[in-house]
Amino acid sequence: MTLRQQFSLLKKSAGRVVLEAFVIVISILLAFGIDAWWQERLDLADVQESLTVLRRDLVDAVHQLEEYQQFSKQTAIASLAAVSALSEPSAITEDKQAKIETDLIRSTYRRTIRLPRAGYTDLLNTGNLGKIENRVLRDKIVQYHEAAERTEEILEKNSALFTDNILKDALISSGLINVYPRKNLGVDIQQKRDTRLLEYMGDDFIEQPNRIWQLEPNSQQLYIVLAALFQNGRGAVTAEVISEGTVSHALSLIDDIDGYLKELQN
Repeated sequence: MTLRQQFSLLKKSAGRVVLEAFVIVISILLAFGIDAWWQERLDLADVQESLTVLRRDLVDAVHQLEEYQQFSKQTAIASLAAVSALSEPSAITEDKQAKIETDLIRSTYRRTIRLPRAGYTDLLNTGNLGKIENRVLRDKIVQYHEAAERTEEILEKNSALFTDNILKDALISSGLINVYPRKNLGVDIQQKRDTRLLEYMGDDFIEQPNRIWQLEPNSQQLYIVLAALFQNGRGAVTAEVISEGTVSHALSLIDDIDGYLKELQN
């Protein structure tokens, strides 16, 4: 074999090696590209699932807040109606006493709210929050849940202070009001509870008169009751307003999530 033939053979071998190397490199790059594309699809599916769960939680939160808002409104109306009635004791007839007593008992009811956070917790634990490309939406999700947590704390502290402590001390611990069950308070679980209590107590049960009607018109104890009722009513109105704001915040976030999910589907 001549030198020229050897060189030609070597050249062909080198060409095949280069071609094979090129094919290998292209295959590797293609594999990486497919893997990256597939991972991107998986991340997209994870984000969509997490946001869907988060949206469901927000819808549930809106329902809870609207119920709490209505509950707070009823509490405020009952407390402030009692304030108005008791402020003019001479105008209270026996017929009006039953209505006032119902308002007083209704004022002592309170509710604890716990908004769902499973979707947000999932976003944090899985790292899917960081996979949301819309930074504004990410910030809104975090801001809403931080605000919702503060809202829960404020509502709980207000209820504990105004209802559990101040009002119940003024009405119940003082012995001015007997918290007997009532048939028509219109407050879901309390209504069911009172109906069952009346059933268990039987027909022989006789209500004892409430000592609040023995208070003198200008007595210090009456003023304490009026102040406690007003504070409770004001706290309930505050809860109503806060709930309204949180509902608006949640609805706005739902709209933003819907828009982002629509973008991901296109």
